[in-house]
Amino acid sequence: MYVGVSAHRLAGASTRARIAVLDTCTLEEVGQLPLPGRDVFAITRWDEHLAHGLRIGAGLGALRDAGSSHLYMDDPLRDIDCALHVDLAHAPMRHGEGGPGQCDVTVRLTNRASVPMSGRGSLPVRVGLRHGCARDRWVDVGRADLPRLLAPGEAVDVTMRIDLAALDASGCSGVAHRIQICALQEHVRWFDDICPAAAVELEVARDVNDVRAPLPG
Repeated sequence: MYVGVSAHRLAGASTRARIAVLDTCTLEEVGQLPLPGRDVFAITRWDEHLAHGLRIGAGLGALRDAGSSHLYMDDPLRDIDCALHVDLAHAPMRHGEGGPGQCDVTVRLTNRASVPMSGRGSLPVRVGLRHGCARDRWVDVGRADLPRLLAPGEAVDVTMRIDLAALDASGCSGVAHRIQICALQEHVRWFDDICPAAAVELEVARDVNDVRAPLPG
């Protein structure tokens, strides 16, 4: 028999709760299991797979708010879990669809990892906009948030607004602007460093009012 024993409120700060193991015939304590906290509210028996899932969720900060569906990203994702695929969903045929000097490009994000992703927390997953002034150099020019929690296998559309006037004033040469839309975890990494499918590239022409994508190769 197992009985939860909370730490006495007058005990020292280092005192922790425990689970007492009792003999079912004599009710004598025959063992104990120390716990990391000071209180025990309930003892339940978990299926092994459920326990594994809860450990993953706790590691990602998913259990910070009891009863909340929000996920907090406070730890770097593993390399294998940086699998947020980015595909072009809609590109405007003409400049100005998002307003004067602007265009909106919509991408579809698909979570191909084994863990959920969220735009909340100190290391959120987001979508970044980069401008390529040279073939081997990208300049960070914008961000968009995930609109909701993205579970494994789920997809969601995100719209990025491109400020064409700002790109024209950047001083980059060429007949078209090279744009990349890429998933990232803030303060950690751009996902295309590990997963090439985490980015899509576009060309925005300077003199012709169209957007062409994706780039070949």
